[in-house]
Amino acid sequence: MKKKEEIGSHVRMLTHEIRSTLNRDTILKTTLVELAHTLTLESCNVWMPSADGETMELTHALEDNHNPVPISIPITDENLQKV
Repeated sequence: MKKKEEIGSHVRMLTHEIRSTLNRDTILKTTLVELAHTLTLESCNVWMPSADGETMELTHALEDNHNPVPISIPITDENLQKV
């Protein structure tokens, strides 16, 4: 019962944090942090299709490496196709 209350409180806090900003980057970063914490992940990333649909681009990462070079993978990549 106590665990359910803690989870409910945590969900309310996250909901409030997400609703307090409509900034997509903030929402995605918060989601990555919480997802990694909940699932005990070492890495968690968001990949989105490019405007031309030819590649998948890394848009958000749990670990912020400040890499100025965009990271992308061709849609035809064998490993991406498996996923």
